Amino acid sequence: MHFRSFLAHPHITQYMRFTPAVTLPYFAPLRSAKHRIYLDVVLNPLRSIFILAKAAAFGEMKMSHKRRALCYNVSVNERAKQIEIIPAINADSFEEIKRRVKLVEPFVEWVQIDAADGTFTKNTIWHNPEDLAFLETPLKIELHLMLDKMERRIGDWLLPNVHRIIFHISATNDPDFVIKKCKEAGKQVGIAVGPSESFVKAMGYRKKVDLFQILDVYPGLSGSEIVESSSKRTSELRDFCGECIIEVDGGMNKKTVKVAVDGGANIIVAASAIFGAEDVGKAIEELKKEANKK
Repeated sequence: MHFRSFLAHPHITQYMRFTPAVTLPYFAPLRSAKHRIYLDVVLNPLRSIFILAKAAAFGEMKMSHKRRALCYNVSVNERAKQIEIIPAINADSFEEIKRRVKLVEPFVEWVQIDAADGTFTKNTIWHNPEDLAFLETPLKIELHLMLDKMERRIGDWLLPNVHRIIFHISATNDPDFVIKKCKEAGKQVGIAVGPSESFVKAMGYRKKVDLFQILDVYPGLSGSEIVESSSKRTSELRDFCGECIIEVDGGMNKKTVKVAVDGGANIIVAASAIFGAEDVGKAIEELKKEANKK
């Protein structure tokens, strides 16, 4: 097929119409859609064959979540429709954890429980995995483990009622081992990147994990203020990895949640904005409203 005829194909023109310059960030000066599709064809022939095969099979190119890496067409407002609010519980005692879990059960599907024993953070909060055996809840449990030497300790946390494990990229010398153990146990796994942690190192595992958590505050204490340099990482990650699921944690409230969503967040984690409110249910709904605001 002649290159001009290829570009004129209706399914290809549809592809071009939904493909902004962020598709190939390293060729940002080439703003023309024709230049971008040409680079895709020349530099990524197998990917282009896949695109054409899909176009021929379905008659049109439906833009799905799983194909955002091919054509990053998901606008900010479209992403906002998918935003999930997850309450984060940062508490000293397991009794307090159970109390807060019950508070949010009517309003969400997931809850995040933080654990810190002072090896990775300056402070200590609840960190006893054996307690989780006594936690009865219909909610899916996400653990944010702020613990060092995770390759030695991951087995303690792979419990039946835990659905997702998030560990810090700098809290282990062997991220592959931690990821492998989580997958073998049937758990989702995510990597957290705090303000002082290597963003580049974490990106090396983007094909192995289920999500990335961008922590906009230093790990440990609830209610901390956002570190501005860290908050920019959400949009940097979105530009680098269109298909990645991004969870943003730390400093999230009605004023900051929209910034995170506009940057590309899929999931918002909030603690003080929820549990510091008089009406927990109302606080969650307000965060959802802000996250989905057009």
